[in-house]
Amino acid sequence: MRSIILIFLVFTLFSCESLVDNNSGVNKIPEHLLSQDEFTNMLTDSYLMEAAIRQEIGKGSNAEDMSRYFYPQLFEKYHITEKEFKENMKYYARSPKLMQEIQTDMVNRLAKKEEELTNQ
Repeated sequence: MRSIILIFLVFTLFSCESLVDNNSGVNKIPEHLLSQDEFTNMLTDSYLMEAAIRQEIGKGSNAEDMSRYFYPQLFEKYHITEKEFKENMKYYARSPKLMQEIQTDMVNRLAKKEEELTNQ
């Protein structure tokens, strides 16, 4: 559970760059905004991917090489770029209530996957 909280703290650091339109004072909506469900799916996949990377690092693999291998696949799966992912992260991080819903949903999805794997 601590690692999940840590991941979201890191993600919120992406929100440091302003998404506010200086002319209107309104949050800019990313051009390639993922729906809340798609974004939750992507975060869930990214958490699982990070776990796989950590496991490979434990076997002696290089973290940077693993990230260069896995992240492009993740972005391709959701048809976005790394820049668009960061923009989505910033957009959703601007709404703490919404981000909490996403995090809760993600934790539930991960718990369900864990249960499925345990019961096999």
